Amino acid sequence: MPMRIIRMNVVFSILALAFSTQTLAYDVLINVKGTITNSSCDVDSRSKNFDVELGNVSLKNFTGTGSESPLKKFQIMLTNCSASASVVKIGFFGNEDSGNSDLLALTPGGAAGLGIGIYDDDKNLIPLNEYSKKYALNPAVDNVLTFHSRYVSSSDNVTAGIANSIATFKLEYD
Repeated sequence: MPMRIIRMNVVFSILALAFSTQTLAYDVLINVKGTITNSSCDVDSRSKNFDVELGNVSLKNFTGTGSESPLKKFQIMLTNCSASASVVKIGFFGNEDSGNSDLLALTPGGAAGLGIGIYDDDKNLIPLNEYSKKYALNPAVDNVLTFHSRYVSSSDNVTAGIANSIATFKLEYD
């Protein structure tokens, strides 16, 4: 009896193997074709690792939540844009202020109760960790994108001290 079970198992194994090889065969070949294009720009060396100086701002300017310092302009230059790069959005990414998530948090150990707002060329706040409106690009020239920044109080209690932070920007092309 045991010999018969072993033979039947071998027969079933051989039959299963024979049928499974047929399912691995193919009758149709699919060709996938496409083109990879360069639809981006270079970030000018002057627009990498730069400082935006917000200056010395008096504590008396911050009279309550939402008080703002004067805007300070900064620019990001994009060069060598490909012809297929027609528009770009820019996002500023970093740690969110605990009192207002749209603002960039200050480095701990200094001033408190405020964050840094980043604004587009129309002086509209760009929420932190989100992308801006679309900016048109011209591949024939260097493209200068203008932004603004300032301190914004996110608390009624603002304390004096060093008010620095770090943000990273990312570009998204359409």
